[in-house]
Amino acid sequence: MNPLKTVKKINTMMTENGIENSRKISVFFDVLYCRKKFHATYSEYFLYDFQNLKNCVRKNYLLTYHQRGRYPLVDGDTERKLGLGKDKQYELFSDMIGREWLKVTPENIGDLEDFIKKHGKVILKPVHGSKARGIFSILAKNIEAELPEKTTEILNEEYLCEEYLKQHADMEKLNPNSVNTIRIMTLCDGENVKVISAAIRTATDSKVCDNLSSGGLGAAVDIDTGIIFSTGSDVKHNRYFYHPVTNTQIIGFKIPFWEETKEFVKKGALRVSKTAIVGWDIAISPNGPCLIEANNRPAGRPAQVSSQKPCGEEIINYINTNWHKYHKKIPKSIKKLMKKYG
Repeated sequence: MNPLKTVKKINTMMTENGIENSRKISVFFDVLYCRKKFHATYSEYFLYDFQNLKNCVRKNYLLTYHQRGRYPLVDGDTERKLGLGKDKQYELFSDMIGREWLKVTPENIGDLEDFIKKHGKVILKPVHGSKARGIFSILAKNIEAELPEKTTEILNEEYLCEEYLKQHADMEKLNPNSVNTIRIMTLCDGENVKVISAAIRTATDSKVCDNLSSGGLGAAVDIDTGIIFSTGSDVKHNRYFYHPVTNTQIIGFKIPFWEETKEFVKKGALRVSKTAIVGWDIAISPNGPCLIEANNRPAGRPAQVSSQKPCGEEIINYINTNWHKYHKKIPKSIKKLMKKYG
């Protein structure tokens, strides 16, 4: 980036984040220091309030650098499926999905209308989408008005259509408009699985998506009890003691089927045991946990933004110690990421 543009960008971020004029010079150079020392992007520096943290805390934050360039990835058909699209994941974890789904193709587009009518309400999502991009819902009663205008979009990009998941009554108390999910990060050494962090995500309005990148909020969940112990928080540093839609108190909210959920993700992690780090997006139905998606490069934002604490110490230490086990020969794609983010 052009040096003048860098100065302007950081100065704008300092102003947006309320950095006092008397601190701007020292914070400016600290931003550059953290970019070099910890590989923190400028936005991550302010997202995690690095200006108020010591190095002993900063070093344990999971950052884009770890997510894109350092997570251990491995060769192997089973492990590759985590990154090859949602349809491959659904096949791999077919017993963990808990709902019917259909991959829409030009050959079966005629079945889509019947599928929607059968389930009353469906969610359509891109097979290769991320950050809730391109996700929308259709009600059977609106099918004649909505489906024709979406058909071209669905066929131009691979889409999955799945029945709308009915969530547990307790989860609906938080927000009935979105399927509220829990992002759980696991670390597997090939034989043993440990739950590293957990955070619940929910939409702040009537939207379907609960992702923080789509305007949702996250709140940290105690791993032992399944009880939320932080206020809700979004990426703009807004804090919520009560959910803005339902007025449900966030701190103290207990997630149902919590012990079952932990065992659920551990079972999934052992199924892809050569992938050390997985982020599981889990919904809670009336019958227990259901898998929404598994991520082999999960971001740490949901847990770290809400708890205001890093969750990467064990993961970063594991990567640094075991990198050679997963990358005896580092793929060119990973080398490019290491160069870009290193």
